[in-house]
Amino acid sequence: MRSSVFPGLLCVALFACGTPATPCDVGSCPFGCCDAKGACQAPASNTCGTQGNACTACAFGQGCQFGACVSGSGTGGGTTTGGGAGGGTGTGGGSGGTATFTAYRLTTQAVNVPASCFWTVPPSTALPGRTIDVLVWNQPGQRLLAIKDLATVVLGDSTPIRFPQAIQGSTLNLDFAFMITTRTPVSDAYDEARQTQAAFHFDALGAAPTGALNLNSQFACVQGRQSCPALNTLRESKSCSLSVPFTATSIAIDPAYFQPTTPITGAQRYLSAWDFQPVKQVSTPSCFRNNTLPAGRGDVSEQNTRALVVLQVVPPTPVQGNCSSSNCAGCCTPGGVCEQGSTVDACGTQGARCSVCQGFGNTCTLGSCMFPGAPLGARTLSLDGMQLQLGDAPLIATPDDLGWLSPSFVWTGQRETSGAGYREVRQARANVPFPEGSGPSAGVARFDADYACIRGTAPCPTGSLAAVDAANCSASVPFVAAPAP
Repeated sequence: MRSSVFPGLLCVALFACGTPATPCDVGSCPFGCCDAKGACQAPASNTCGTQGNACTACAFGQGCQFGACVSGSGTGGGTTTGGGAGGGTGTGGGSGGTATFTAYRLTTQAVNVPASCFWTVPPSTALPGRTIDVLVWNQPGQRLLAIKDLATVVLGDSTPIRFPQAIQGSTLNLDFAFMITTRTPVSDAYDEARQTQAAFHFDALGAAPTGALNLNSQFACVQGRQSCPALNTLRESKSCSLSVPFTATSIAIDPAYFQPTTPITGAQRYLSAWDFQPVKQVSTPSCFRNNTLPAGRGDVSEQNTRALVVLQVVPPTPVQGNCSSSNCAGCCTPGGVCEQGSTVDACGTQGARCSVCQGFGNTCTLGSCMFPGAPLGARTLSLDGMQLQLGDAPLIATPDDLGWLSPSFVWTGQRETSGAGYREVRQARANVPFPEGSGPSAGVARFDADYACIRGTAPCPTGSLAAVDAANCSASVPFVAAPAP
């Protein structure tokens, strides 16, 4: 049986609560709420609250964001599942309204870090003032804050607060808050739990708003086979909270926000924000070699953190020449050549654009791919070199030309290798829903990574001899996107 040095914190930090060993109140449950049985509960839609107050259930359509019920909360997330051939499709991708971007330069006040945040108080506890450039991004149903030049803030001897590229905010207020919770086992002796939070609060969004950056870093030790050591012997083991006032001024938008790694001539650029929590928290056994879940998987949780990716959409290539349904019973290449339309490299009928039937086992039958592929010369999408690792499954390294197959951009990549009497096939797929227009969008992209071994004259290796990426996995990743101004 494990016990916590700080029972209330661990209830929230580890998202698991039991019979309380101490009374549930603000002292024992600073980040959670107290249920009817007097147990500290993690904030959730049916147990919402903070600072040891009584838990409440949020109304239908509301979510619990850091202890308060809010509508339109951006705390959603995608899902991760075991793999399997065939893949799936993304969802959403709808558009509507317009997106706006406003850039601010925040100037924080110099403040003193409380002495309680140090094991040994230094001569100076000042946290110097600094400037932080941010971008407020609004579009229907979404509000985000992109952050520049602020990677980490350290409060005394507490765990450093590491900032994401962007924070998902609420559409009902002007708060942009995130939370990261980790649990690190130290052998089987004990666990170290850390929870960091930060929230940018704006009093208003005008030419010169004011507000505060609220910072919180918490630590707790969970006893295991051994008792926890003295906390002052552990690194980053103090708990600390601090509110830092700031003033802000409106500034010109930095074009770097919309600059891709490799620009594509003629492409329409979009700024996108991705919730990669489903990728970071892969915890399905089939996503790992030999169906074995590594120790510690799922012990990192992030709320409202977002990664920024500059997307590029390239218009379709017009079909050259006179190839059309009037003179081609097969399919037309972008160069205007009429193909028979019955091969996996040029599949189609009635003068449509030829498609490439990608993927292992795909076929072209009666002018249609068994697993649909994007037509040649269709508009394409670049994810700016996005790479995803889903557990142990093969790496998903997206190209710069996902093809348009309404209502999504799709791609299938495949690699075959030969072993001593067997063949290995690795396949990766992406499906990114996107609107046909040029407005803002929100959707859920689907990524798949599969491995297969095909026996020949010898059996496929298993157990410790199996390939390091012999696993199948998929993930659904939410994102929002808006065209560059």
